[in-house]
Amino acid sequence: MLSLGFVMNFIKDLNAASRILFFIVGFIIMFAFVALRNNFYPYESEVFLRLIDVPFVLICTAFGLTSIRLLFAKQDDDNNKQTGKIDVVLALLGIIVILFVLIINLFFADKV
Repeated sequence: MLSLGFVMNFIKDLNAASRILFFIVGFIIMFAFVALRNNFYPYESEVFLRLIDVPFVLICTAFGLTSIRLLFAKQDDDNNKQTGKIDVVLALLGIIVILFVLIINLFFADKV
């Protein structure tokens, strides 16, 4: 069984990594959108914007859910039963979001 300290350290590291990736990928998406609107490398920008949506949702989901988990960890350090319920709810929420985005991308693809 993994100790709670190891899991919390992993969540903190995942939060830090996803925060950095969120800002980097978000900035690149904004640059690609501006480039597409100004007709600067329009083909490359369009291809990039069509491909980056699923990875960006994964990054956003990881960043958001780990931030919520760390917020609850600060509030409920002594209540482990409540922490387990929060973990299950956040994991299910993450799975639902990822499945929803994958279904939308697979079955309702962009029309060219």
